[in-house]
Amino acid sequence: AFGSAGRNTIDGPASWTINLSVGRQFKLAERKNLEFRIDSQNAINHVNITNLGTTVNGIDYGRATGAGGMRTLSGSVRFRF
Repeated sequence: AFGSAGRNTIDGPASWTINLSVGRQFKLAERKNLEFRIDSQNAINHVNITNLGTTVNGIDYGRATGAGGMRTLSGSVRFRF
């Protein structure tokens, strides 16, 4: 038989991330610019626990079975004219 607990009553561990973007723009001529940019998601590479087992009779009850994405870096160069 199922219990009477409401939906979303089990709190999991906190999740937080810091996204960062750094860029530099160089003026080449009056109307021409060159821009360098680096973007980072989860810049500090903090582990975000996901997917807690919530089935009471299951072998993974209360156990974290997944983790969020790790740090991702992407870079770009843009020439504007």
